[in-house]
Amino acid sequence: MSAAAATAAPARMRISFRFSGSGRHAACLTHGPGGDLVPELWTFGARDRQETLPSAETVRTQPTATGDGRVLLLRAMDGHHVLGLAARDGGRWAERTLDPIPAAGLRLLPSAGGDVHPLGLAVRTTASGLTTLLRVADRPLGLVPVMDLPGRFTTCSWLDESGTLLAGNLAVDGAVTPVVADLARRTWTPIAGEGAQLVLARAGHALVTCLEDGAPWLAWGRPGETLPLPRPGRLEALDGAVLPVAVDPEGRRLALRVHRGARSTLAIYTPAADRVREVPTPPGVLHPAASWSRDGLRVACSTPSLPSGVITVDADRPDAIRVSGGEAGPAAETAHLETFPGPEGAIEAVVYGDWRSDAPLLLALHGGPESAWDLSFDPVCQAIAATGITIVAPNQRGSVGYGDAHRDALRGAWGVPDLADIRHLVRLLARRRPAGAPAPMLYGVSYGAYLALLAAAADPGLWSRCAVIAPFLSGPRLHAEAAEQVRALIERLGGQVEHHDDLGPRDLHRLAPRVTAPVLVVHGDRDPVIPVGQSRRLCERLDAARVTYLEISGGGHFPPGETGRERVIDRLTGFLTADPEERG
Repeated sequence: MSAAAATAAPARMRISFRFSGSGRHAACLTHGPGGDLVPELWTFGARDRQETLPSAETVRTQPTATGDGRVLLLRAMDGHHVLGLAARDGGRWAERTLDPIPAAGLRLLPSAGGDVHPLGLAVRTTASGLTTLLRVADRPLGLVPVMDLPGRFTTCSWLDESGTLLAGNLAVDGAVTPVVADLARRTWTPIAGEGAQLVLARAGHALVTCLEDGAPWLAWGRPGETLPLPRPGRLEALDGAVLPVAVDPEGRRLALRVHRGARSTLAIYTPAADRVREVPTPPGVLHPAASWSRDGLRVACSTPSLPSGVITVDADRPDAIRVSGGEAGPAAETAHLETFPGPEGAIEAVVYGDWRSDAPLLLALHGGPESAWDLSFDPVCQAIAATGITIVAPNQRGSVGYGDAHRDALRGAWGVPDLADIRHLVRLLARRRPAGAPAPMLYGVSYGAYLALLAAAADPGLWSRCAVIAPFLSGPRLHAEAAEQVRALIERLGGQVEHHDDLGPRDLHRLAPRVTAPVLVVHGDRDPVIPVGQSRRLCERLDAARVTYLEISGGGHFPPGETGRERVIDRLTGFLTADPEERG
């Protein structure tokens, strides 16, 4: 399939997915026909259905479904918010809006499903760290203050179906305590002591994490008491990172997301019996958004062929599942996991196609650096794979999901152990590919772009092409001009430390002239993470005859995921499939 065909009908991605309190509806943001973000309402039943709303949104919009199928839209602007309520009016959607709300920290919570706060609740946090809970009033539309809390109130979860008791973590002067806010009495009560953290709440029970002998454990918390779940037991024996995502309506069972490497699975845990039942979900990734009602358990998911969907489980028959949300279409490429031997341990990778064939081969490197590839739908990898290119996307050292040692190997050593893994892996693949197979290519985003260019400079004769999005020159050079949040990440991960070996400091200002492969550099001129000047100076150091620079006007950190993404993806796939003598 041509690159143009691969991107002609982009798959529908969804973000900011939230279930209503009753679980009968959900709302999210998705891409409309023109590429803009628009709200989408889900209605669950015998046949789940989705319907898009006409308003254009940004990633900062918070969509929240009400119990009766309307959609609240909280839009963040500079220094204020705008609240809208969209509802069906005959055959079209109509929206009522509230005057701008002068608050920087404001977020919406879905209603509990009862009549006390039928539309939902807003949580406003001031710059000084105080919180006000506000009821979303219907007629007239507005925010009505209910009660104040003396700190930041986060991880909010309803403790009852009436919408009177709201559990959350209250942070005061650096100390965090799980509490229950009684909205009727306008009082709050601790559930557990300092050091505990609320995870979920339901049916009069609050699930908290506590520390015992330095190790975290789960407990049911109520005002005045904390009851530990049985230990040791099946819960501790689960292999992977365990995250409780929902509690059943009776408060007797937990739905657990178990993340192992690049994929996640679903399990149902019954504490009283210390029993775990695995749910046979399709290979992919489960998201934290979940709802457990009497109609069943629903969890947001993504698979290599399903951009964003919902798994519905009959909790009494965990083998009975239904996946809804729309497939990516018949052109969707499948992906699988493979494990390769690395220089210091195994390297798991997401693979599209068969790298053992003589098809063009691309190594895709993720950003972060504290991140990882997984078995979710990736529209860029889909478009590249649709051209016939085989992709190996490794989770080299520095990636998350494989233990502390694997993740922390990168601290104070940017471009050292991860680069060693990439150089090792590409040689291993080359030895096992047919003679005469084309030289491999590189693709990377953000930190992955930096790593891809380091690989191209370290072994200039090994690579045929290199496509990068939002690269930077080095940790120290990025630290000198990045925003405060990015500087803090660099400091935390030791990105300012320079390494001295045969290759020398991992500075692309110095190493870029070594690159001999054609390079495509893409950067948004409004990138809030990596200033566009990093790419401009990089291109000055690369061979002008071999570099193509595409600067996206108005573009952010990842132009292939933003408005106008089809053009960017077309340029990317066109570059990767160009004749070897062309720059692309």
